[in-house]
Amino acid sequence: MDSEGFTSGSLPREMATLGPVPLVWPAEAHKGSSSVCMLFLPDPSDSSRPARVLLIRRSATVKSHRAQIAFPGGRREATDTDPAATALREMEEEVGIERQRVKVLGTINAAHGLDQAPINVVVASCVVRPEELRLAPAEVADVMFPPWTDLTRARAEEFEFTIFGYRRRSYLYRLGPNRVWGLTAGMIFAADLR
Repeated sequence: MDSEGFTSGSLPREMATLGPVPLVWPAEAHKGSSSVCMLFLPDPSDSSRPARVLLIRRSATVKSHRAQIAFPGGRREATDTDPAATALREMEEEVGIERQRVKVLGTINAAHGLDQAPINVVVASCVVRPEELRLAPAEVADVMFPPWTDLTRARAEEFEFTIFGYRRRSYLYRLGPNRVWGLTAGMIFAADLR
């Protein structure tokens, strides 16, 4: 995997199942289909260090997944031509990164929410500094930028939790005082960053 503006070796060498982005939403796409963006940014202090991954902490006022750590993204809208359009539009709305600045690299296998609606994971890169971001406070409380090396399978733990009366298993990534778990952790694990 390589991208303009990144030093050789700063991005993962490969990711499992990195495939092309569909050019259109499939006709049979679930009405609740969503896309998120796994965005790689160069380390602002030294571009030869491992690239950073943009994660957001959702605000406490959103309808679902309040205060959880996630990738930027959201539900498909009628004007979105394809999964990448959804992910980049949502990211621009949430953190202010203009979609034309982003280079789409591919996708990893879609995840599925509790309602079984597919969530497309669009992998992209962008040369942007953290201070350039403009957070939408109604949606995003905070952002974090862990190096991708903190998100490898070797760093994942497994744990169980109960939600809506059902016992579930999840991966967990510890990022200092923060914990990434649930669907986002599953997406990271599926990416198999190496």
